[in-house]
Amino acid sequence: MHSFNFDVVENKSHKYVVMCSQYGDGYYWRARVSFTKIHKGWELKKLNDIHTCTNSFILQDHVRLDLFVIAHNIVHLVKTNPSIKIKTLIAYMLQRFGYTVSYKKAWMGKQKALEMAFGNWEQSYSYLPIWLTTAQHFVPGTILKYKTSSSMEDGEDESPRVILNRVFWVFNPCIEGFKYCKSIVHVNRAFLTGKYHGTLLIIIEQDDCRNNFQLAFAIVESETGCGSCIICGDMLHHNQICVLYQTGELVC
Repeated sequence: MHSFNFDVVENKSHKYVVMCSQYGDGYYWRARVSFTKIHKGWELKKLNDIHTCTNSFILQDHVRLDLFVIAHNIVHLVKTNPSIKIKTLIAYMLQRFGYTVSYKKAWMGKQKALEMAFGNWEQSYSYLPIWLTTAQHFVPGTILKYKTSSSMEDGEDESPRVILNRVFWVFNPCIEGFKYCKSIVHVNRAFLTGKYHGTLLIIIEQDDCRNNFQLAFAIVESETGCGSCIICGDMLHHNQICVLYQTGELVC
């Protein structure tokens, strides 16, 4: 029934009746299904005429292709490739249902599909301490440091919310490989997009063969803020190294 417009006339536990949205205006499509105890299932009891009222609107958006329907049909695509383009999803829905959904509806459907596949933003951040603790357990020697703060809005009776300010982690194999690299590291950055902004810092160094070696990772408020200074502070204190930022700034 996703291929044409219809209205629900009767919706009961044992009977379901629908008819064309333009019923009586030259169109007389109507269908009735009932649940039978003998066969323990639904059976088509009555079908009037052939539904043809939407032939001229086959390429238009459909009111019944809501966000829930779109999300359920594209969740496998989004889970495989979270960066899939909106125009690809629009083409997929056209091929599957014969309707071209709007860019806005496809984008909102993708956001809902992302939430179905990976959880919402709050859930993702709540899983972070569990993930980091698990990494420390299964990779002994892993170093983990993070800073949080609490916040409570006026009028709230619940416990304060815990807010992640910055987090730093380095795996033990990276620590062991550090001794074979040069005494200069490069701090690369990637800006986080979405509901929560921030900067992902990746501390990279080189071995004697000029192969890049990822040493440590961090998520901070910004590259130029105090977060990156604190993260590199221990490295500068315990090791004779120089830190080269992506902006060209050199600190030794």
